[in-house]
Amino acid sequence: MTQSSNLTKLHEAQVKLANETLVNYRDFITKEFIDEFGSSYQTAAQFKDIWRKAFKYAPECEAFLINKSKLFVAMLPTDNKLYKNPKFLKILIRKICEYLSTYTCRIAEKPNIPANQQIINRSKFANNLFAALFENNTYVQ
Repeated sequence: MTQSSNLTKLHEAQVKLANETLVNYRDFITKEFIDEFGSSYQTAAQFKDIWRKAFKYAPECEAFLINKSKLFVAMLPTDNKLYKNPKFLKILIRKICEYLSTYTCRIAEKPNIPANQQIINRSKFANNLFAALFENNTYVQ
């Protein structure tokens, strides 16, 4: 095989593993968030797909999400060398940031306009999260 073919296969494996890991991350972060900020009767199962829009934005919640996300990345299994690959980590963290940006962009919501009518560019918020989770993360670097 040529080197470019091997690199293509490696990239495909990294993207596939990142997508699989993101499913686990979503379950993890939902449970952690609901346990910390939900009411006593609220469960992660109830809020699995809606917590990012159901809870009001708060800076302490964002800080919590960043810290728990760093913990998740640091606790990835060591049985697969891809988990420690910087390119895999970059792909995974980018996906995590896109997922979390649905919540963090809520800081920009305008109080007099219904949420479903607001247009907010989430990429700026995803980039801010990426800086916190990838660029400023000593574990990843």
